[in-house]
Amino acid sequence: GRTVEERRQALMDDPRTGEVDPHEVRCTLCTKWIKLYKDVEYIESNWLRHAEKCYQRALSSGYEGLTPVFGALNTDYMISAILECRT
Repeated sequence: GRTVEERRQALMDDPRTGEVDPHEVRCTLCTKWIKLYKDVEYIESNWLRHAEKCYQRALSSGYEGLTPVFGALNTDYMISAILECRT
């Protein structure tokens, strides 16, 4: 698996995140704080699920200015993030 720093950096580099804390991130699209995995720092699985749903909600409501990166979801990456929190 990835190190804590690698997971933190991945969240920091995601344009969909605003503030990033060890157990929560702020979504730049809806501005809500999204809880991450509570037992391990910077686990993205909850964030990735939220980001995809939030993007889809914004699309269906006609939100202007969305770019493809907001909806980009790498399924393999999401699966590895979920599995990582179980180890």
